[in-house]
Order: sequence, then structure tokens, then C-alpha cells
Amino acid sequence: MKNFTQKTAILLCALAIKFISISQILPDTLIKEGFESGIFPPTGWTNSSTSTYAWFPYSGTGVSIPEYYSHSGSDCAASSSWGLTPNAYLITPKLLISDTTYSLKFWISGGDTDFFSEHYSILISQTGTNYNDFTPIFSETLTDGNTNSSAYKLRTCSLAAYKGKNIYIAFKHHDCFDQYYLKLDDILVSGTKNYTGFNDLNEESKIKVYPNPTSDKIEISNVMNPEVEIVNNIGELVLKANSNSIDLSHLNEGIYTIKIQNEHSMITKKISVIKNN
Repeated sequence: MKNFTQKTAILLCALAIKFISISQILPDTLIKEGFESGIFPPTGWTNSSTSTYAWFPYSGTGVSIPEYYSHSGSDCAASSSWGLTPNAYLITPKLLISDTTYSLKFWISGGDTDFFSEHYSILISQTGTNYNDFTPIFSETLTDGNTNSSAYKLRTCSLAAYKGKNIYIAFKHHDCFDQYYLKLDDILVSGTKNYTGFNDLNEESKIKVYPNPTSDKIEISNVMNPEVEIVNNIGELVLKANSNSIDLSHLNEGIYTIKIQNEHSMITKKISVIKNN
């Protein structure tokens, strides 16, 4: 009887260890956008305006001093108020804010040393991307500007009020006239996320991504209802999907990181996209 009790206790402990829920608080980046991919608006974003011009890519590629345009790299997003009153919206994809630690950070600048009084707002929608869906959470009129990166200012907006919500973030250029350009760069939406999984060393190894390399589609096996994010080699989100079969044929050739998450676990893998000549 004693041996049976000991064996039963050992077996129960082993099962408990195998299936015990573990929790990890890890950094989570929802958006990291520097507008360097050559695709504008970035994949999944919305660019619209009720004025003459919408947001546009402002590129220093091929010029002698590319840093005149961007905060980092050679490109940024810009919106014009030169000779007009803008009403331009640049809107992120839908984002799930899962914790109070999430925030929006971005770098903003006026494009001229004399005509810099650009006005803009940060707006949030919990329903869609129509103009009337959005509510402002921050606004300002810039008080200086420059043609180079020295005038860029870092701004931070807390997203704690949207914990547990799906949101869209809009960058709106409006309520100013005949200045020059509003420049926007290096947008980051990030926080920390509590990942809960199961202590089973075989769980991650079961999830397969194939073919790898690929020239068109990938398949994800042994995981139900995956939430998939793919970022490029400079950390920009290029694709979000909720599928086991994903078309990558529109991506440039290169190495990407794929993040696969479901209700049990989150894993990351490297994938290679190649182009057949």
C-alpha cells in the first residue's frame, strides 16, 4: 500500500509539472514603423484626406543630406499645409491593447525654420476607420521646425485606458494654413504582455512553418486559430493574419521573423522569402 501511494504521488506530481500553467511577462511590440520599406502607406495602414493632399512618403534617398528629411534612416511620412488647410489622416491597423503598460511613441517635426506652426492630433477609434469613429487624445501646434532632424520632438501617449480593447490610432494633420510640411517618423506602439502557456517542452517543436524558404505561401501546422505577425529585418510589421495559410508573394526577398500566438503559447521563427527568376 505504501509503495502504491508513493508511486501515485510521483505520477500526480509529474502530471502537475507537465501541465502547470506558467506565466511570462515579455516585451510586446505592436507597431514599429520608420517608413523605410518603400511601401506607402505601410501594409495594413489607411491613408486618407478630405483636403487636397493626403500623407505621402518623404524620402531623402539619393539626395546629398538624407537626414534633412527623417528622424532616422532616410524616409519619413509627411503631410503638406503649403497653400492649403490640411485634413489628412494616417491610420494604423487594428491593435489589441492587452495591458496598461502599452504606449504610443513617435517623433514629429515641422519642415521649415520659418513656417513651422503645423497643428496635429492623435486620435483613437474602437470601432473602425471612418473619420467620425475617432476621438482625440492629444493635440499640439508645433513651435519650431527645421529642414534637418534636429527639430524632431519625441511625444508619448499612454494607451492604458484601452486595456482589453481593439483600437485604431490616427495621426491627423489639420487646423493650420500655409505652413510647409508636418514630418512624422519612428512610430512605436509597445508594452509588456503576460504570456501564459504550458510547461511542455514538445509544444513549440510541434509547430511547423513550411516551406521555408518560400516564394509564395507558407503553411502553419499543429496550432489552432493562430494570430500571426511578420516583421522585416528592421522591425517593421509587414503582415498580420489569423490563418494557417498565408500568402507572402507580395513581400520583398529577405529574412523575416514570424510570431505565432494562440491561447496556449507564443513562438517566433525565422523565415526566408525568395524570388524565382
